[in-house]
Amino acid sequence: MLMASGENVQLTLSDSGAIASLRAVGRAEVLVTDSKSLPAFQLQYIDGGGNFRQLSSHDRRTHGSDRSETPDETVLHSSFLDLGGVGIDVDVTVRCPRDEALTYWSLSLRQPHGVVIADVQFPFVVAPYDYEAGGPTKLLIPMREGRLHEAPRPEDLEPDHPSTWQFLSAHNSFDHYPGTMFAQFLAYYNDSHGIYIGCHDTRGAVKNLKAVHHPSGLRLGVSHVVGWSEPGSHELGYEVAVGVFDGDWHTAADLYRDWYEEAAKPTKLADRADAPAWILDSPVHVILRAQGEVDSGPAPANAEVVPYPEALPLLDAFSENVKSAVLPVVMSWEGPGPWVYPESFPVVGGDDSMRAFTQAARDRGWHVGTYCNGTQWVTEHKWTGYDGGAYYAAGGGERTVCRTPDGSPWRNDWDAEWRTSYTCCAAVDRTQELARDYVGHLLDLGFDWVQFFDQNCGAAAFPCYSHDHGHPPAPGRWMTHAMDTLFDSFDALAAESPRDIVFSVESAPNDYAMPRFHICDIRPDLGRGTDVVPLYQYLFHEYVLTQAAFAPGPNPYWMEIKTASSFALGDVLTAILGREGRLINWSGTPWARWDSPAGDQEAVLTLLRRASAMRRGPGKDFLVLGRLLGVSPVDQVGQVQWTEGAHAESAPAVMHAAWAAHDGRTAVALANWTREPQNVRLAARQEGDEGTFHLQDSDPVLLSGLAGGDIELPPLAVALLEWPA
Repeated sequence: MLMASGENVQLTLSDSGAIASLRAVGRAEVLVTDSKSLPAFQLQYIDGGGNFRQLSSHDRRTHGSDRSETPDETVLHSSFLDLGGVGIDVDVTVRCPRDEALTYWSLSLRQPHGVVIADVQFPFVVAPYDYEAGGPTKLLIPMREGRLHEAPRPEDLEPDHPSTWQFLSAHNSFDHYPGTMFAQFLAYYNDSHGIYIGCHDTRGAVKNLKAVHHPSGLRLGVSHVVGWSEPGSHELGYEVAVGVFDGDWHTAADLYRDWYEEAAKPTKLADRADAPAWILDSPVHVILRAQGEVDSGPAPANAEVVPYPEALPLLDAFSENVKSAVLPVVMSWEGPGPWVYPESFPVVGGDDSMRAFTQAARDRGWHVGTYCNGTQWVTEHKWTGYDGGAYYAAGGGERTVCRTPDGSPWRNDWDAEWRTSYTCCAAVDRTQELARDYVGHLLDLGFDWVQFFDQNCGAAAFPCYSHDHGHPPAPGRWMTHAMDTLFDSFDALAAESPRDIVFSVESAPNDYAMPRFHICDIRPDLGRGTDVVPLYQYLFHEYVLTQAAFAPGPNPYWMEIKTASSFALGDVLTAILGREGRLINWSGTPWARWDSPAGDQEAVLTLLRRASAMRRGPGKDFLVLGRLLGVSPVDQVGQVQWTEGAHAESAPAVMHAAWAAHDGRTAVALANWTREPQNVRLAARQEGDEGTFHLQDSDPVLLSGLAGGDIELPPLAVALLEWPA
């Protein structure tokens, strides 16, 4: 066995090079399952017939290892030669700094001609589901907005099967990093200790990070999607950090954020020259649907929106009610039917009508946005009768479409009920040309806010196995390079525009692509008992805006709860316009029919008016430009309980979160979404124990003796309690 021990962590490798144990120094608990069956790594390669084959460190012909010391660290090295008789050699190096709680792993590989390495799974970390001490385990996954699984069981996870790590057409083609997996780490912990594994890579290499069920326990799996097809030597090009921590999910997130901010050096929104002042002024985003009410349903043009100037009186009334500039976001406007790409123009109702609308909005000091369809190719819309087969054939669709391992076109299955669509390979020139022309047309129509990467969730490139697209015949780093080229072309279009342009993306953008966007479309489930945590805002709020127009939640108080939650967590405020200008107050999947219950329109408008004013006013340095803190001092919040149909529902009566401004001031944002007064208590003492209480529609009040004190919030109140630096 090889062992390395520093001041904080002790690592032991088995004779086969696998992790035998990982523990905090001075702790008796073994944090990683000790199993002789565990490999040091696994890899998959694609044979000449397009079949996936698997090898691991157990399949080596020979194996050697050694240990060396420097004053600062211990270095463990293992070599694995001639895996499976195929001629693949792998070297693994582990650095163990003496003064850290993390160890750092790197890998290099040599492969013969004719072998395509699809992925390398490394390091191989498996932990028990439960410990005798420390309470139930928790699992933090940076997927979509952030997921925290409590006491995970085998049936809650995917099995650790080869197909789990393969890109197959039946799987979501964006649930990887960089994609809806927005950061490259996993964390697992209980009240006593935790395990962190994170990839310290600033260049956006493609990875799958998943917690899966392994016969030996819960595996914190990292699959490096390398796509190495050339014979010779290859290096992973970055280190993987594996170590221990004490704390909760915020502590694990801090480990990743500390590395990311030091290595990637992202620019804060407040300092970004490309962030228009108007988006930082937080206009309320209003969704307008041009055709139909739901995606899988009839799609006639909606008279409230088309012709587009018809929507202006409704928007004027809404703007007056909420006392804010608005940003209309027009969706479902594609001429042949909602969500048809790339044969979308002219828009339903005509391009001239759209230009008249965007100009009228600018005359009001507003800006207009739009949702798009991403790098898809739609050939059929079943509700409108659109048949795009001829356009697909004449427009080069065949050569743009991603290919599965067997060479078939990559068909989307999630939308098969109402349309036929294919993912497109971003490495193909024709894909890039179509996207550039499309965005150029949108800017010509007068849009200032463009969410082209809708369905490229998280700003993901789609995987492709084509031999004819100018990239290696497997997913890999080329996907990131192709997206970089596409981002560059959009930035060039924005630079040529006489207006300040904002780019958005569906889902929280991965941290590699995040600097390319100003805002994103997140959809956290606000329902009772969900596993959503605000991990994205906690990590990256200072760098990109979020809006949660389509975040699902419990009815009939969906809009009240969503507005209060968005205010507290620093989202841009949003609403969805329905029939005759009525706000949609009913949660759908992801949107409801227009004839859904009207709910309490006055309550929602009041919350939107107060929340947007506080966000633009005293809250701007916190809720727009500040950093979300891990712990709010608010305690003893009452719960509202009700029954909707057969479901028992509940929600906190007051949404709250703590914030820090760049100058050192701190604050807690509070929103009482109910029509009853609510009391909250400040459980944590603050510096000076004195703060300024900003209650919207009231004058600021200086409060002292706050620690352990009660604060009464009036009905539908939005407040900010601020402490000096």
